Amino acid sequence: MPSSRSRSRAAALVLLAVLAGASGCGEAQEQQRPAKPFNDADVEFVATAGPHLTVTVTTARTAEDRARDADVRQLAEEVAVSQGKHADAVSAWVSEWGEQGAPFSHGDEDRFAHEVSAGFTVETVATLSSSSKARFDRFYLRSLLEHLEAGRTIWRSEAANGRDEEARDLAEQILAEQEDLSRAAAGLLRR
Repeated sequence: MPSSRSRSRAAALVLLAVLAGASGCGEAQEQQRPAKPFNDADVEFVATAGPHLTVTVTTARTAEDRARDADVRQLAEEVAVSQGKHADAVSAWVSEWGEQGAPFSHGDEDRFAHEVSAGFTVETVATLSSSSKARFDRFYLRSLLEHLEAGRTIWRSEAANGRDEEARDLAEQILAEQEDLSRAAAGLLRR
């Protein structure tokens, strides 16, 4: 037999349900907006992933043109294609979620500039652009490894804390791909 406390809770719940239903009688019920598909972790992920992936793709395109070793050029092409797809997905979320009230601002990119550019700072990109082909390959590979390592924090945080299933899945996919790219870059450096 339920306790008097359990019965009181049940009665209160029934009363709340009746009152909630009755409040709209004779009036058009206001449609409830669906819950936002994202949380703060998702917003932070998108705000940091976009710049991180953009820098990754931009430097990979430079490496496709400047690398001396065919294997480095091939790796750069793989980086540009795979990470470019992800940058496009993240860019779409910025638009979609921004319309749904995600607190994106231009300050987000500045706030995360250090974390997302690790390995590919402004100075590194300038050095890559001006380095000789003989120096370029090793410098690009070392910088790529550092940059991919910095990204792991972004991907792991989203996978663990994000609400949006697609964003979590993308973070896990990027993490796996970037681990493969890191192994490939490390292998090229060991030659």
